[in-house]
Amino acid sequence: MKKILAITMVLVFILSFLGACGKEPEADTKPEVSANASAESSAEPSAEPSAEPVELLVWEFSKWNGITGTEPDGKPEDWMQHMADKFTEKYPNVTFNIEVYDVNEGPQKTAIALQQGVRPAIIHDALVRLVQYGWQGYLQPLDNVLTDDMRARFTDNSLEPLKVNDEDYVIPFAANPFLMMVNQSMFDKAGTADMLPANELRSWKLDEYYNAITKTLAALNKDDVYGVPLVGNLTTGDTFTQMWFWGAGGSLFSENLKTIAIDSPEGLQGLEFFKKMLDAKGFVPPGMSTTKIGDVFTLFNQQKLLTAVTSIVNYSRCINAMDAGQIEPFDVKLVSMPTLDGTPVSSSSGHGFAIGSQEDKNVLYYSELFLKFIATEGVPYLTASREYSYLDEYSDLYAGQEDQNIVFASQMMNYMAPACDTAIGFNAVRQALTPIFQQFYVGDITAEGFAKQAADVGNKILQQAREEMGVN
Repeated sequence: MKKILAITMVLVFILSFLGACGKEPEADTKPEVSANASAESSAEPSAEPSAEPVELLVWEFSKWNGITGTEPDGKPEDWMQHMADKFTEKYPNVTFNIEVYDVNEGPQKTAIALQQGVRPAIIHDALVRLVQYGWQGYLQPLDNVLTDDMRARFTDNSLEPLKVNDEDYVIPFAANPFLMMVNQSMFDKAGTADMLPANELRSWKLDEYYNAITKTLAALNKDDVYGVPLVGNLTTGDTFTQMWFWGAGGSLFSENLKTIAIDSPEGLQGLEFFKKMLDAKGFVPPGMSTTKIGDVFTLFNQQKLLTAVTSIVNYSRCINAMDAGQIEPFDVKLVSMPTLDGTPVSSSSGHGFAIGSQEDKNVLYYSELFLKFIATEGVPYLTASREYSYLDEYSDLYAGQEDQNIVFASQMMNYMAPACDTAIGFNAVRQALTPIFQQFYVGDITAEGFAKQAADVGNKILQQAREEMGVN
């Protein structure tokens, strides 16, 4: 049965969050093409490719070290090299030049290289950046990769949000769903564990969540323990913040990503609940309006927080830190994000593959073959990062997994909120709205005041960005 999935990004963002992405280049600026993004690609795939030697340049933003993630001496390039070696067993005329980039300086380096005319055969990177590259005309359309049979293998709605002018330029590979991480040990100590969701979806309503945090904080009676970190910096934690808006049925962006929608009744409802938590004594740690997202998980690992909105990657880091003896062990439970009506909602920071626009027909042919190969045969290795596949056939990737949190988290793939990080102008919007949101955060403006300013400022940015790209 197909899952309902829409990509989300943060990148965070990927974002800076989470240490999964560093500072991203301003992909919204310096556009190189207009609405006909495919015009940059003049090559047609060769029906009868030459057997002459071909070198494929690969840009790899590795998500784990080693091949399976278990090798003590594993390196970031090992998995991609392993897949390349398997491919060349069948195609010995192909060699690979694999360039590995980190999430701190890599995005800037690759953006500059693309502007200078470099076109790698394969790019493995965050979905948000790949889509922006598609809009800028740097990528090859994937008509020969995403055939009808290939498309049918993907979960529902996983490909549509990544289209550029109704063309496919990006293949999603791995999803990193967002949900909520709970310090089960502290709820047990407070005698309030029965207030945590116990149903199959581990779902709860906003008021149930608020009451559980309030009662647990009172029972623990500790000045250095807080309910939840609410991030005020949208440039580094926008997805973590938007989860609360989605939970109330609202969203920062409209469904078509062309306008700001936080001024809707649902958006205002989300802002009001957000403010309710901010105003509750001891609910939120001090200084969160400007705190970096990485510091949030440090606080959770130090057992200073009852709950935290998280991604699977950050949950994994917490568990790994316990296993390595780096932090004191405690019980962690993953649950659904609380929502107005109790229906789960999630988002995802994802990564995937694209092909740089190619003029060499041989390079294009083998790039397409390799992309098909790695996008399918590479999936079993995702257990190294505890991520999830967009392919239906791997819905049971974690069947038999001892960690029931990981098994549970796979269900969140069915409850994805509409993606927003692929909006044209996304980076510029979140940067412009952060100081306004921080005014709301500290109480200088109301929810209505933020919503109005956000719409006024954000809509102008979105319209300008689309005009610069030549998109309606």
